Amino acid sequence: MEYHREPAGTQTPQFCCFPARLLVCILSVIGIAQNGVSICFSTFFKFRYQVIIPFNLTWILLNILLLFGAFCNNERALRWSLKVVIACMILTGIYIMTVPVMISSFFASGMEFPIIRNDGNYDNFIIGMVYGYCFELISIFLIGAQILKYILVNRLWEYAKTTVSVAESRYETV
Repeated sequence: MEYHREPAGTQTPQFCCFPARLLVCILSVIGIAQNGVSICFSTFFKFRYQVIIPFNLTWILLNILLLFGAFCNNERALRWSLKVVIACMILTGIYIMTVPVMISSFFASGMEFPIIRNDGNYDNFIIGMVYGYCFELISIFLIGAQILKYILVNRLWEYAKTTVSVAESRYETV
């Protein structure tokens, strides 16, 4: 027997077969874990304090706020979560414009990591190009994840607004 009844004309938002709220929570936790791991594994980059760690700490904070908004699941928290997702999308856009170019430039200019030792300019250029394209692909996936989060949070926000208005109108007619 189902005890949870939704207001008439509303259904819990979903993406494919997954509930939107659960998917937003899972994506937020994955984002927090991924950025934490990225901070831990960025120790061999000489420029980690200028680029990598500030971006990752900002994404961790924004994913915590998004997780809180999805956990609260009310209209006000979800409205703020929409703003957080938009901020994440802007930050990801800045990331895709700056980081791949910096990585490629560092490799092409001969900056060496402790793991990779190449003295030839051509080798540095090839490695820089490969790393640049890898970061571009990662950034495309990040933007896709941010767009998915925006769609899901928008659905949750509209659902919360609808359920509040239906519940208020139900009590006003009595």
